[in-house]
Amino acid sequence: MKNQNITDQVIRSMFQKKLFLFGLLELILVLILVIGFFRLWNIDFYVPFNYQGDTLWFLVPVKGMIDNGWTYNIPQLSAPFSLSAAAFPSMTNLDWGIMKVISFFIHDAGAVLNIFWLFSIVLTAWLATLALRFLDIGNWLALGLGLVYAFLPFALLRNIAHVSLVFYCVPLLSLFAIHLARGGEYPQANTVRIIGYLAAFAQGLNYIYFSFFAVLLFFFGGWLGYKHKCSWKPLRDTVIVCGIIVLSSALNLLPSYISWQEYGKPPGMDFKVPQEAEIYGLKLRKMLVPHEANTVPIFSYWGKRDHSIPFPNENENNTARLGPLAAFGFLLLLAVSLGLIRSNMAQRVGIIKPIASLALFSFLVTTVGGFGAIFNEVISPDIRCYNRFSVFIAFFSIAGLGIWLQAKLETVSSRRVQFMLLSGVVLLILFSLYDQLLDSVHLNNLRLNDEQSAYSEKQFVKQLEAKLSPETLVFQLPVTRFPGGMVERMFSYDHARPYLWSSHLHWSWPSFSLGHRNWQAQVEGLEGQALAEALILSKFRVVWIDRFGYSDNGARIISSLIAAGASDMLPGAHSRYVALDLEPVAVQLRQRLGRHEFTQRQTALLDVPGIEWSSGFYQEEYHPNTGKKFRWSQADSVIQIRNPTDISKPIILSFLAASVGRQGNLVVSTEKQQIVVPITDKLTPVELPLVLQPNTIQEVRFKGDMERIPLPPDEKRDFHLHFYLMDLRLQLLPVATSTDEKK
Repeated sequence: MKNQNITDQVIRSMFQKKLFLFGLLELILVLILVIGFFRLWNIDFYVPFNYQGDTLWFLVPVKGMIDNGWTYNIPQLSAPFSLSAAAFPSMTNLDWGIMKVISFFIHDAGAVLNIFWLFSIVLTAWLATLALRFLDIGNWLALGLGLVYAFLPFALLRNIAHVSLVFYCVPLLSLFAIHLARGGEYPQANTVRIIGYLAAFAQGLNYIYFSFFAVLLFFFGGWLGYKHKCSWKPLRDTVIVCGIIVLSSALNLLPSYISWQEYGKPPGMDFKVPQEAEIYGLKLRKMLVPHEANTVPIFSYWGKRDHSIPFPNENENNTARLGPLAAFGFLLLLAVSLGLIRSNMAQRVGIIKPIASLALFSFLVTTVGGFGAIFNEVISPDIRCYNRFSVFIAFFSIAGLGIWLQAKLETVSSRRVQFMLLSGVVLLILFSLYDQLLDSVHLNNLRLNDEQSAYSEKQFVKQLEAKLSPETLVFQLPVTRFPGGMVERMFSYDHARPYLWSSHLHWSWPSFSLGHRNWQAQVEGLEGQALAEALILSKFRVVWIDRFGYSDNGARIISSLIAAGASDMLPGAHSRYVALDLEPVAVQLRQRLGRHEFTQRQTALLDVPGIEWSSGFYQEEYHPNTGKKFRWSQADSVIQIRNPTDISKPIILSFLAASVGRQGNLVVSTEKQQIVVPITDKLTPVELPLVLQPNTIQEVRFKGDMERIPLPPDEKRDFHLHFYLMDLRLQLLPVATSTDEKK
């Protein structure tokens, strides 16, 4: 017995050593590929691999975590208030936890994000290899296939620009779906079950997309296992794992819920619509196509031909390209699903059938016009980019092909044939890696321009900070929307750029709370003296102007502010940005108003309560003639006005109301008061005085008796338009003091 225990310990030690060496080998292979194809010896690691687009937003919480300890609240943004970053429900707490560990050693947001993304590739390779080993694929074949999976075009094309879509949990989630579909009765079933539960918990702490699709897969896999084994075990496991992932996801999104309860639902969160499932759905053609730069003539012709044809809705679904090996595997699984290939050459190949069913189910959900589009149409449009689930299909495809190849290698009796087959497998893996890694070229092509932009912006911000005291407020022009907000040559998140290089300034972007949006509405559209004074009253010292956001390169707004008394702090220092100092204007304003009136006007600007468009209203638009914001309304609609403070606030709710080709009365009411306004084609000014009680939400209802406005003949959406409100504002009235009353 003693000798047996010693033998077991020796075997366990050898296994652990072998596992460690195998993982180390895979790490080395990943690093070789990354260093070679990304030319890491020739780049500045502190500049993000992709310094544009969505990357800028993903850098914001990373820098916020480095500056403030964690990502939920960033006081350096949304000046003159603070950014509750947790309000944006795209929480990735597990990823942030890994980044937090990295930030203990490196205190730069760009470097932290770069290192995390590279580590995610390593982690994906490790976990994909582990999952493939649990499917009885041999060590070396699993290693090669794990590398192919880790370097999917999806990973390279998304890179840090969509870092929330790293997919290191997907192999284990897919393995558990296969476990359910098999019925959960095989030698390693208990181990796979535990791994699946852990993977579900981990995925729940990350971006909601893969969590959502994993739940769909688990239910389908559980149903397959139940039908296959006539046992309740798969359904039991399904309920448990879905419960884990739902609870974990709820925990992940809890900070967003708390933020919404405290500050209200942020404006602009209704930007997703059901038809986007058709726009961003998966396309079989894009999944199978090779890279256009492939040197093999037939693949090169196919890739270039596909790229040259203007197919509709070509967008991020390009990133769903599988690569040659996974594409071949997917075709194999489709053939199995359609009964074109018989899979009874060996007992283990029977696993391919449930994998093929899972792959086909995934494709039917995610393809253009698939079940996903029906889900968005009937239930919710929040999950709209179904092409992102291609990483599940890729794993099923690689796993199915790997099992088929493993069975072939084991059943071939001739050594010569076996050697030829093995050589073919190696060549297929190498060829697929070559084709897939061609998608790294676009990052290399952007690198020089990205580094130059980063260096010049960093230098400009540092020069500005040298002239300003800590925590100085900087107002950023032009005003842009969030989420989104592309203006002229400015991209959606370009206003994040200065913050990324700033160490002690506070920036006005983004406007992502009811309070900030209502404050911004009071200064938006102002120019010259009026804008300068409103910003000074809002505690701003500097105006940052991005020339790319103006058709005239910012000439008009810059000249108007300089005419009002502002001065250029860094003349000619940057071709794109201008920083104007408002201090000369502030000195004159304080002298003219005096302390008491200055404070009153400041309070009126900063303490405006928040408005939430609750129900019955459509998305915000801009009037083509006046340029003012307006919203169409159904016959009955509601807004909520939130007063989160401990004092009563007398306000005036003002707006312009009108209809188109319809007349009637608009009743504007609260619990205690009501006014009736005649509505015609002409804009009618309306004012409603209110007193907001402390820590309350005041509901204001709008009810129009005019008929529904006819829609254009080509409009397919079922809009119920009766009237519209334009330029809705809240004006905070001064509270009379005892001194005022005596006067």
